[in-house]
Amino acid sequence: MSGYWLDNVHYCPTGHETVYQLFSGGAEFWCHECDYGGLYPKEGRPDSPSKMLADGRIDEFRAHMNAELEKRKNR
Repeated sequence: MSGYWLDNVHYCPTGHETVYQLFSGGAEFWCHECDYGGLYPKEGRPDSPSKMLADGRIDEFRAHMNAELEKRKNR
């Protein structure tokens, strides 16, 4: 059996080793030590909205949020 979560060790921001979150499609991890979850870093994945704001990329953040609202309206 192979997969991102088996082939690579990933650490949370506090430095603890994480585990693969079941049913996440290989995109999410969980840290039992600090009760923290997040997305595995992958090439091509856009930055999170909070990262865009922290970096001062307001126009990119606004465009991202407008696209998310449009997706939700069309459901």
